[in-house]
Amino acid sequence: MVSKWRDVYAATGATPAPPTSSNDLAGYIQQPILDTAWAKVKPDYQDTPLMLGLVDVAGDYAWVLAQPFGRDMLHVYLKRQGERWQVLTAVAVPMPDALKKYNIPQSLQEYNDRFAVTIAKLGPPVPVGKKPLIWPWILIGIVVVILIATALVFHDAIQALAGSG
Repeated sequence: MVSKWRDVYAATGATPAPPTSSNDLAGYIQQPILDTAWAKVKPDYQDTPLMLGLVDVAGDYAWVLAQPFGRDMLHVYLKRQGERWQVLTAVAVPMPDALKKYNIPQSLQEYNDRFAVTIAKLGPPVPVGKKPLIWPWILIGIVVVILIATALVFHDAIQALAGSG
């Protein structure tokens, strides 16, 4: 059973689902990677909701992002050893020298479109029974309306001054 806080993009239950786009890996490839990353990260966050997203795979290496609720995102790097995946490192800030020590391909060390999409998919999780905070968005909306109204007033004032001269 997949935890309600775990995000697996291309697998439903035990049945692999088709990739969501031609660039996605099949669920049967993603699932063992995500399972291994989950097994490594979750013990450190027993009472914390956790979501995972597979960024990319290059050869026998994989890059997963783990987002524990209210904590720093973790970069989890894995390597396939025979038929199994093994976590090499799981850190909040991956340092190039450490990644080179594990021979992680350069393509998994660079922020790219797949990284951006994974970040967007993960987002901050909202615990069950709690609603997301809406007041920051209301405040932002009010500020935007005030700024637009101010700009319109000044625009009209400038137009009036320009027209009277």
